[in-house]
Amino acid sequence: MNNIFIPIKEHSERVPNKNFRLFGNKPLYQHTIDKLSEFNIFVDTDSVHLKNELLKRYTNVQVNMRRKDLVGDKVSVCDIMLDVIQNFNITGNLLQMHVTSPFLNTETINKSFNIIENT
Repeated sequence: MNNIFIPIKEHSERVPNKNFRLFGNKPLYQHTIDKLSEFNIFVDTDSVHLKNELLKRYTNVQVNMRRKDLVGDKVSVCDIMLDVIQNFNITGNLLQMHVTSPFLNTETINKSFNIIENT
């Protein structure tokens, strides 16, 4: 199975509450994760509330609580991704997504994985 990495922080510098804003009838992050049921999802977050909600709602999601030194607007997502890789036994390909891409469809994601696997 292919893997998706999604960093979801509670604070947004430019758009307050961006990842948790209601988009239609549910939070933005939920739209994205709902589409990804065929993938293993690894979420990194600084939100205990989000961690609890994800673990209650999804069976294909694992959550990494972000270390204090990786919280902030100036932290590289590469450092966050490395921390997730070190904390989980991730095998196979890993694609990074953002919850701010709710219209990205699984066909496009699968095409991306196929390109990676065939190069």
